[in-house]
Amino acid sequence: MPVIHYPFIDIAVHEHVRDRFAAGEAVVIFSPDVKTVLWSNGRGARLFGHDSVYDFLDQGPRPQDLVFRQIETAGRRLATIGDASTLTIRVSAGFQSIPVSARCELAEIAGDTVVLFTAPIERAAVSQRRSAAGMLEGLNDPDTHIAVLDSDGGVIAASQDFDSLGLTLQTARMLVTLAGNDPTRLVKRPVSTAKGYLPTALGKLSDAPALHLLLIVEASPAMVDPAPEPDHSAPSPPEILHAATAAEGSFADVIDAVASIEETGEPQEAIVLDLDIPDREPTPVPAPAPAPA
Repeated sequence: MPVIHYPFIDIAVHEHVRDRFAAGEAVVIFSPDVKTVLWSNGRGARLFGHDSVYDFLDQGPRPQDLVFRQIETAGRRLATIGDASTLTIRVSAGFQSIPVSARCELAEIAGDTVVLFTAPIERAAVSQRRSAAGMLEGLNDPDTHIAVLDSDGGVIAASQDFDSLGLTLQTARMLVTLAGNDPTRLVKRPVSTAKGYLPTALGKLSDAPALHLLLIVEASPAMVDPAPEPDHSAPSPPEILHAATAAEGSFADVIDAVASIEETGEPQEAIVLDLDIPDREPTPVPAPAPAPA
């Protein structure tokens, strides 16, 4: 089958993935023959010796890796969607390794049959802040700002330069509300930041507690509108939503191209977001008066 690497956030909110991702488990999606990594979170990449998700997607697990060989064996026993197999693997815990119960399942994701591997990494319950920080592991792309938001749009954990975007709480709340009301639990919009309108995606990962994964792509200047001149009145949520909706068609292409895990490294075609929205009809020009007889 052709190799397909799925947009990161689209899979993060998938019903088979989101709860395990939010719980801090290692999650890796393999092709049906278990030869290719199609998607992974940071803890999945780390389980196979990679600090970066991008590197793991590019290089894959080492063929001699013991955990990978166990997954190969378990995955090849699965014949029908829904079939699952449990296996005991050993994971590093400080200076020792401990056994944990992992799972391989034959699932359908984005219309494709895949092998979904999950394994709990945390040995005990952890704080919400530590759980949120774990979701950001391995996603160290300098062009993508990432954060985990709570039910009110507050930032629980974020990538290093996230604050430089100047994202307002009002905008974060708008995204959280939109994702919560969408059956896909996912919203993709351009939002206003200190660096202009930037491609943004937010997915709701869990309900109790409510955790949302936010990705904002700091694209090249050709791909965004300039930041508006500062004023003393912040735009209301309906105004922001109106501007975002007008550009949704072109924006969806941008966020799927560059907010996803960019495993190929191929340059993407620049797409300009047209956010100019007329607020009134053009004023008619009066006809000239007839010349005197």
